[in-house]
Amino acid sequence: MLIVAGFMMSLVLALALLYFMFIQTSPSAILDLGFISYLSSNAGTALGGLIGMMALTFVVILPMLAKIPGNVRETLSQRRFRRPPERTTGKVVNSTHGVDYTSVELTYSGHRQVFRIDNRVLTAPLEPGTELIVFYDPANKSNAYIDVLGSLDQQHTHITQSDTLFKLLEITPRFDVSPQSFELVGELYGGSFNAQKASLVCQFNREELGHFTPGTLLPCIVSGSKDNYTISMVTS
Repeated sequence: MLIVAGFMMSLVLALALLYFMFIQTSPSAILDLGFISYLSSNAGTALGGLIGMMALTFVVILPMLAKIPGNVRETLSQRRFRRPPERTTGKVVNSTHGVDYTSVELTYSGHRQVFRIDNRVLTAPLEPGTELIVFYDPANKSNAYIDVLGSLDQQHTHITQSDTLFKLLEITPRFDVSPQSFELVGELYGGSFNAQKASLVCQFNREELGHFTPGTLLPCIVSGSKDNYTISMVTS
């Protein structure tokens, strides 16, 4: 459909250009012969004009037109708050990882809602209890969005300032999970943990392996109970 529309638009633009040339350059005697006769005697020019207009349409015009719906949706989204939004911290209740997006069920300010987050902006899976920054309309809490980048910055700050440390004892490749997966085995210190053994699987590039040598102390946050917990740490 897009190709047909582009061809028809190119044809109309080419004919319009040729007609303008016909009117501007032809003397009165030729004008009396008509536009069709002009096209017949200038077939090469007409074909070149059509090819040029097709190139202009598919390279410039159609991409610009294709962006209009997205720009309109973005503009409407930016203006949907009739008053300054409230900022709060929500907690992940459940998350489902898909091919392109992760569906996140979040609770915030006494409200529960499901959001979709592009997987390209997530550095790690969202575990239950993960805190995310939410902006919402005070008059309608369903009218809300997640500040993903702000949440990642906030989590990074919380982790680096944590009093709990993970002492790395060994690192093992876990290529059965992915080519960038490694299992970190170590001990937790701080809070209710005192040399408790723990392990987690992380993903990072080979260039970062030098940062993970046995004996390294890594700030972390431990969520959950002592027997069932999740470890969050900065690995890059």
